[in-house]
Amino acid sequence: RVMEADIAVIKATDQAARISMENMRKLRNYVQETIHRLQNPSDCESAPKLRCLLDNPHGLAAGVHDALWCFVAALQMGRTVILNSTLWHYAPGDDGWSRTFQPVTGPSCDDVGTKNTIVNGYPGYESGTKERSKILDLPASIVKILVASHADPYAWWYGQIVSYIFRLRNTTRQAIENFKKKSGYKHPIVAMHIRRTDKKREAAYHDVREYMQHAEEFYNRLTLRGEAIQRRIFVATDEPAVIGEIK
Repeated sequence: RVMEADIAVIKATDQAARISMENMRKLRNYVQETIHRLQNPSDCESAPKLRCLLDNPHGLAAGVHDALWCFVAALQMGRTVILNSTLWHYAPGDDGWSRTFQPVTGPSCDDVGTKNTIVNGYPGYESGTKERSKILDLPASIVKILVASHADPYAWWYGQIVSYIFRLRNTTRQAIENFKKKSGYKHPIVAMHIRRTDKKREAAYHDVREYMQHAEEFYNRLTLRGEAIQRRIFVATDEPAVIGEIK
C-alpha cells in the first residue's frame, strides 16, 4: 500500500509537470505572437509607435537593458518599437544592427515618419529605480498562469522579450558554428564569464576556485548518471591571468 501510494504521488507529480510544461509552451507562443504582431503592423505610418534610441556607451548588458525597457513599456502601451541603434558602439551605423541581428520591425516600418510616435516621457524612460518600477507589473493576460507555472516569472518574461530583440541572422549563426568547430567547442561544456577589471567597484571578488567548484559539481552529476564524458570548460574573461589560474 505504501508503494502504491508513492507511485500515485509520482504519477500525480509527473502529470502536473506535463501540464505546467504545456502551459508554458502555450504562453511562450502567445507572447511571441503578440510581440511579432506589434512589431509588424500592416501600416506602420499610422500605428502607435515608441522610438527607442540605443546609444548606451557602457557594456553590452547595459545596452540590452535599455532596449528591454523600451519593449516592456511599448508592450504595456500597445506600441511598435522603432529601434535606432546607429549610435550604439556595438552596432554603429545605419546597417550596424542588421549585420548581426534580424530587424526588430517589419518592412512597413522602414524609413517610417514620426506620426503617432513618442520619443520620451514614457514609463521607464528615465533609468532611475522609481521610474522603472512603473513598468514592473507582469501583463494581466499572462500573470496567473505564469506565476503558477514558473519559479522566476520575471526572468521568463524578460527573457521572452530579449530573445525576440536579439534574434540572430543566419550569417551570424554560421559564424558562431564556425568558431565552435575551430575551437573544439563541444557539448557537454561549462561556460564561465569571469569579469575582473571594471567590475571591481561594482561586485564582490570571486576566486577562480568558486567557478571551478560549480563546474565540478555539474560534471559529477553527469558521472552519477553513468555518462562517460570529457570535462570541458569555456572561459570568457577580461583578465588574461584568469587562464593561468585555472590551469
